[in-house]
Amino acid sequence: MKKLKIGLLIPYSGVFPALKEDLSQGLMLAMPPGHEDRVSFLYEYIHMGDLKHVQEAIQKLIRFHRVDLIAGIVNTNVIGQCTDTFAPSRVPVFVHNLGARTPTASFSNPYLRYNSLHLWKSQWEMGRWAQQQFGGLPSISMAFYESGYSLHECFKLGAAASGADKVILNVLRHRPDQVVDTTPLIDYLQTQQSAHAHVLLSGKEAQHFLEQYRHTGCNTSLSISPFMADASLMEDQFLTEGMYHATTWSADMNGEANREFTAAYEERFGERPAVFAMLGYESGRMIFNDMDDTKINGPRGPVDLSTGPLSALPAVYIRKSVMRENAAVHETVHTGQGVHWSDPSLAIGAAQELSGWQNPYLCV
Repeated sequence: MKKLKIGLLIPYSGVFPALKEDLSQGLMLAMPPGHEDRVSFLYEYIHMGDLKHVQEAIQKLIRFHRVDLIAGIVNTNVIGQCTDTFAPSRVPVFVHNLGARTPTASFSNPYLRYNSLHLWKSQWEMGRWAQQQFGGLPSISMAFYESGYSLHECFKLGAAASGADKVILNVLRHRPDQVVDTTPLIDYLQTQQSAHAHVLLSGKEAQHFLEQYRHTGCNTSLSISPFMADASLMEDQFLTEGMYHATTWSADMNGEANREFTAAYEERFGERPAVFAMLGYESGRMIFNDMDDTKINGPRGPVDLSTGPLSALPAVYIRKSVMRENAAVHETVHTGQGVHWSDPSLAIGAAQELSGWQNPYLCV
């Protein structure tokens, strides 16, 4: 029997160093029993995920390796410029990312499948909910890196949907010497006294900010990026106590389907699934069952991977970090549907994003 050949596009990530294993293990878990010998993975390293390396990798997988389909982790804006590379060959492409860029109407192709954490949607819901809860003048504080994505714009639009007239925007200056110092953001919070502050940071900057926030005794109500509250990325979970974040999925969520997926993944691979393992598993549910049916049920419930038109079905969960028996627990305080990608305000904002990073978010 001919093997199903799947090409995998894998970028570099210091935040998620096991990207290759996460995505492929998620796909493998979705395989029916006994199918392991009927599938082969061919990996292509796409460096930081820029357009040139992605196009070259797709061409190699299609023309040289003659794969049956491609799956990978690619920036939404980049893959949107690659349709002429894969569509003429009729090779399906499954793109996964965290959803840090707002999709547009041009992000549609019969051979393109999209599976994402939809951060653009959860950030909008976070802004809408936070403004309802805290009112007043909100602020957004972020690093130079985060400013190259749609996250702050979506939060701002969500806050506006709940009546915010304006939002204070604080961007940490880029330092070529790579010295980590988020003290200016703390100073902004203490000086501005905003009713609520939303913080978008990652890596060492996220760690430093949370430490400084606790050390200075700053008491501004905070919401943060979901990855600042992720126990696999942030060792000291006590730093996020009392803070809110929004997401469409986490391994510790309590739904039955998610518990079953997490337990099966841990039993087979001996570790808790990361976000790209979950996304790979959901895509695998389609790949290994019915390639013509883009709608599947996964750990997040119903998911539609079609881009014609694009769908983003998963609900958004607003969660608060609390301490229970000397351990951090994320309690869901609100569940919402967020905003549709075609909302006029989002569409205008996305159309104005003439620049930004080409790498998938957190693939640095």
